[in-house]
Amino acid sequence: MRSWNWDAVAAWIRPRRWMAIVAGMILWSCWLGAILLGGSRFSTAKVERDDSNGIGVKLDGRLALGNGETDVVGQITSIDHLAFYMPAKMIRDGRSGEIYDHDILGALQDAEFP
Repeated sequence: MRSWNWDAVAAWIRPRRWMAIVAGMILWSCWLGAILLGGSRFSTAKVERDDSNGIGVKLDGRLALGNGETDVVGQITSIDHLAFYMPAKMIRDGRSGEIYDHDILGALQDAEFP
């Protein structure tokens, strides 16, 4: 049976780190692509057939850059920030017992971000 120590683990990982680099590049590319294709105002965007550009698709309007307010499904971007911001603000204001009351929390979130 092989004995594992940190040197053995590092020796096993080093030749395989290219996979982590490729996976990271794919994830970052998807993230950047999502930013470029983000936005919720698809009603103002047009996707048309256009063979003159060699791609076959013409993007027009906000589909290419998005509006930065909402994502593709209409949810406010950075909603996770809101989920943590309001309870933190309530704790700072001395209302820590109310962070578990969904009605109060929802009302405060609606008041802060209509």
